[in-house]
Amino acid sequence: MSPLPSVQDVVDALHAQPLSPCKHQAPDAPILSARRCKYLLHWIWAAFDGNVFADQVIVAGYAQLIAVPMYFRRVMQFVDADNFEYTVFLRYMRLVWSNARTFNSPSSPVHKVAVQLEDLWETRVLRAQTCADDEDPHRVASVFLPFLFGLRETNRFEIFVKPVDETIYATYPHYVLRPACLESVIELIEQNRCMHHDDVVFECVCTRALFFFFLSPLPLSPVCVFLFVSCVFSGVHCRERDRFQRQWARGDEDC
Repeated sequence: MSPLPSVQDVVDALHAQPLSPCKHQAPDAPILSARRCKYLLHWIWAAFDGNVFADQVIVAGYAQLIAVPMYFRRVMQFVDADNFEYTVFLRYMRLVWSNARTFNSPSSPVHKVAVQLEDLWETRVLRAQTCADDEDPHRVASVFLPFLFGLRETNRFEIFVKPVDETIYATYPHYVLRPACLESVIELIEQNRCMHHDDVVFECVCTRALFFFFLSPLPLSPVCVFLFVSCVFSGVHCRERDRFQRQWARGDEDC
């Protein structure tokens, strides 16, 4: 992998390219840790079409138009480096989207996906900044995993457990930018990637919201079943969330 560009090179490249259409960019503070940024990078990488931005673009004419190539693997290299800085990380990520928008015409699929994922990315970072201090991921796991394991084994929540089968629901990626399910949330926690309990709450809320948004056009019977499950999930989530917050305030370790 090529050496990382200097901060000034990245700033100059961003200034030379068209302004971002995103209306809500995350500020430089509060600062997020390298581990939290690694989680956020994995989070956006898991989006549908996220792999489009994973590796260096090798296309005729690209080097002539894009002065500083940037892609997810290169950003990950910086996140893992000893000289990591949060503000530089933000600019690296913005250059990924800016390069894609600059090289590809507004009518191209890559340009459109870059605009969508940039907006999704900035929104997610803003949410993370509302609870910027890292927590012990093992403690996050000890509190949330028993609850999620219980949901996974409950028949009423079977619809939330695994990803939507795209071979059956081919239009799913057209409605949902980033898939989510209980198994993916559990995997994140088990891998100690969630550095704050709000990351888990956000993933769970997304799991429920994405299924609701996608299933709403389906016939009445599945919708009625889903709405019932959704309401139950909301009630359980609120009760458990309040209990978790009380435990967190007391410093309890047991669920």
